[in-house]
Amino acid sequence: MHCPGGCPEIVEEAEDLAANPCKKISKQLTKFPAMRQGLVDLATTTSQDTKNGIYALDDYAGTEPDAIKTIPEGTDGELEINANPPTPYVMLAHTHNSPADSTYSVFSWEDLTTISLLLFKDQIEVNEFVFYVITADGTRYALTINDKEKFMQYIFDGKKMGTGFNPGLERLRKKGKIENEYYSKEFNNIPLIEENSNPADDKLNFLNMMKKADIGADLFEVNATFTTFTKLTLDSNNNLKTEPCQY
Repeated sequence: MHCPGGCPEIVEEAEDLAANPCKKISKQLTKFPAMRQGLVDLATTTSQDTKNGIYALDDYAGTEPDAIKTIPEGTDGELEINANPPTPYVMLAHTHNSPADSTYSVFSWEDLTTISLLLFKDQIEVNEFVFYVITADGTRYALTINDKEKFMQYIFDGKKMGTGFNPGLERLRKKGKIENEYYSKEFNNIPLIEENSNPADDKLNFLNMMKKADIGADLFEVNATFTTFTKLTLDSNNNLKTEPCQY
């Protein structure tokens, strides 16, 4: 890691952060003092017509005035996330905007496959990365990644990945099955997660998707001030389990 102007070196084993994603989140919010307020401010924009987002890169000490940057707006109200940033991302956050019945209350397939593309291009610093979504449904989630290869295994868009990405037939079949069950509307398919589906059901279905695809990630529900993070998992009967982060 390079810090412009110099910064203290903090040595921490990657395995420790993977085993304790709460620590990863806490460490990042401490490193970037402006990040929490940036997320709170971002949450106030969900009533706008266009999506909004912020990000942070790996080459910052965290205290610089421009350490938290704005994701530029692309076409049709979408965000234009640079797939080739100067250094890898350590945080990405974005909104799903109103009306609530026309936007996802959890991460969308497009969100997830964008992360897979960035992982494929080595443009995410996995040991530090946190991905946020804030929605017009009033939901706020954070996602951390503990296994890059697992995440990309069945969560991808072949058209985005381009040349050099050869998943193989069996992997394509499994990916298609997961996408069809949870997100795809092609051929009049009715997926479990839609823009107008119930947010409480979406949360459970998203966790089931994570479990079925074994995506090597952890999901957190976040309060309105971004001070409380609650890890969400499923028990052996697929009932919701919650575990507040203890720092």
